[in-house]
Amino acid sequence: IEVYGELIAVAESNGVGIGIHTLHRLLPEANRQRAVAQGVGLDGYATYMADGWGGPFLVADYKDLRRLVNAVPSPSNGVMMCTGMDFVGADIPALVSEFAGKIHCAGFRDHSELWPAAREVPLGEGRVDFRAIVAALLEVGYDGIWAPEHLGQPRYPGEDLWAKGVDYVEAIVGDLE
Repeated sequence: IEVYGELIAVAESNGVGIGIHTLHRLLPEANRQRAVAQGVGLDGYATYMADGWGGPFLVADYKDLRRLVNAVPSPSNGVMMCTGMDFVGADIPALVSEFAGKIHCAGFRDHSELWPAAREVPLGEGRVDFRAIVAALLEVGYDGIWAPEHLGQPRYPGEDLWAKGVDYVEAIVGDLE
């Protein structure tokens, strides 16, 4: 936190907003199957370790994100509001309200289930309630970047999941504005 405080001071003096992103990753398939078979649950995410997976992480979930943002108060200290926090149990619309004015970027990803069973899927094909999240972002006046990410694997040659993701998010924004 001390080092992060120094970084934020430099960012603030230069008019830069830093959007910290929690490092919440889905497990590679072999590790996912092992974790599910072992009964690993959401409470084990921050400390789960396995070969071929980079965890545990310094900022593993929304609780760590909250702690870091609150520990270094500054308009430059904010978040990258990633919908992937859903797969570790976060209520994304509530977090949007909590971090209103501190959201420097919004990332959109979808997944099939909660961690550790989750798999990445194209936007709109998983469990994330994007309509509620976009509505919350618009309600707090968010006007930054809307970035589709972690979109799963193309299902056929030439499938452009990024373009489909952009279209998906734009359609929701347009419908709600």
